Amino acid sequence: MSLFIDTLPEFLGSLVAAAAVGAARGVRWRRRRTAPPAYRTLRHKSHVTDETSIPTRSDAATGTGAPAVRCYTLLGSTMADGSPAQITSTRHAGSTVLHVIGGRVERFELTDAQLDDGTYAAEPVDRYL
Repeated sequence: MSLFIDTLPEFLGSLVAAAAVGAARGVRWRRRRTAPPAYRTLRHKSHVTDETSIPTRSDAATGTGAPAVRCYTLLGSTMADGSPAQITSTRHAGSTVLHVIGGRVERFELTDAQLDDGTYAAEPVDRYL
């Protein structure tokens, strides 16, 4: 009986440590499961795209395709200085782009609609849900 009583503190200590580790892992798992999808996929990048295809424009002189670079204005979003938020992308219309604005990750869908300033419109997706 004295052997059981002598080992009881170590057993209870290891049991408490295992419970603390399990609780910490459970909290971490729950936070990852309830985080918005954009937060789970962003990982310290200013923007990430869902699509992998790159549109090309035909270069008649060389016969090769070059990426079609477009400047998009993120509708309803402004920078800290009050100017409209803009991104440059080679993705085609219909692609979804993730972008950090004001500390929040937002999804934008790229469109073919050209604005008055020559940029193309990128509509916010998450605001309409």
